Amino acid sequence: MDFSLLLPWVAMLSSLALAGYALARGVHRRRRLDIVFGVTALAFAALAVLDLAAAYGWIGPSTRRPLTQLAYQLMTLGVIVFLLLTARGWRPPQQLIVGAQAVLGLALIVRAPAPLGPMPAWALFNLLCATVLLMSMVYALVARRASAPVWMAMVAALASLNVMVGDFQVAKDGVLSASWSQVLLLLILLALWLACTRRVRAFAPPGPAAPALDRQRLAQDLHDGVGSQLTTIISALGAGTAKERSTAALLQECLVELKLLVDGMDEDATVLSLLASLRYRIEPLLSAAHIRLHWAVADDEELERVTGDTARQVLHLTQEALANVLRHSGADQVSITCCVSKTRQALMLEINDNGVGLPEPADAPTGQRPCGKGLRGMRARAHQLGGQLLIESAPHRGTRLRMLVPLMSLETEES
Repeated sequence: MDFSLLLPWVAMLSSLALAGYALARGVHRRRRLDIVFGVTALAFAALAVLDLAAAYGWIGPSTRRPLTQLAYQLMTLGVIVFLLLTARGWRPPQQLIVGAQAVLGLALIVRAPAPLGPMPAWALFNLLCATVLLMSMVYALVARRASAPVWMAMVAALASLNVMVGDFQVAKDGVLSASWSQVLLLLILLALWLACTRRVRAFAPPGPAAPALDRQRLAQDLHDGVGSQLTTIISALGAGTAKERSTAALLQECLVELKLLVDGMDEDATVLSLLASLRYRIEPLLSAAHIRLHWAVADDEELERVTGDTARQVLHLTQEALANVLRHSGADQVSITCCVSKTRQALMLEINDNGVGLPEPADAPTGQRPCGKGLRGMRARAHQLGGQLLIESAPHRGTRLRMLVPLMSLETEES
């Protein structure tokens, strides 16, 4: 066996396996971070494939140099974009630098393929762009309290910069090759990707997990004990008089609230999973009231990272708004929208119905609405998240509740 080919074979096979897994999940779930990681792993594999092609005599030195530089350029861009996304630094200034790096880097490969001095101009330019982007990540860490994945992205960025310097220094005549340091870097990126997409229980504090076990036991007892008793009572009242059926409907709402309370006890639940649970629990109640639900909750990695108390506050605010729609609005349609507004850099939650609207006294100034206990509670939840709740309503034209929470506030909540 030729052990000189062990490195490119290991690098190629491991990179292709990771790329296939990430791209399959990214296409299936439409997650940008998965797709970026998969494409980056493909660039790692391409460099190893070129090593094997040169070893077997399929390409010559004159062809190998620009191809390896192109593969390395794609690998560098993929790593940078991936790290910026995980560190929440994919902002217009960084996008401009990455775009310039892609265009000018390709131009330098085409127009100046031969090495100039100790390093090609192309290599120096890529190092400069990577260093500037790394400094922008450092500034973001200093300017705000960063979460654990962001710090991990910072460590990975330092490692990638070190790998770049090492690869450029050992390159001969501008030809780059796969290296064991690249394999190690890919494993670091893999760990970061798994942590950010919550496929591993990352950053969990050591020690006994008794509180979590207690919560799970309590949730199971509530579901199996009180929940089953309420279900029995509801079934018995459902076939009775009109008053008994009305009582059964109220008890059904109580049962839904109980189940949502149990769902919210999961500390690791994301805002996406909690809202999905809300949809599953409450859609039968809406259908029974002849209210059509329009669902527009984005499957966004930014939302996937919102967990803990922040996610529960979003759940309870949405739940309370839907309860008002059921009880008071007289609507036959309601829409739920939750996404990350890129222009406002904020989480946006919107509940919009076509009901009778909120009551407005004749002498109230335009747009000033009475604020009952329910609305005060929802405004308090929005304020607790560092955001604001906007209410728009007109008689017989429905009501729109819109909550905007800056991403900066969500990052502070998570950390």
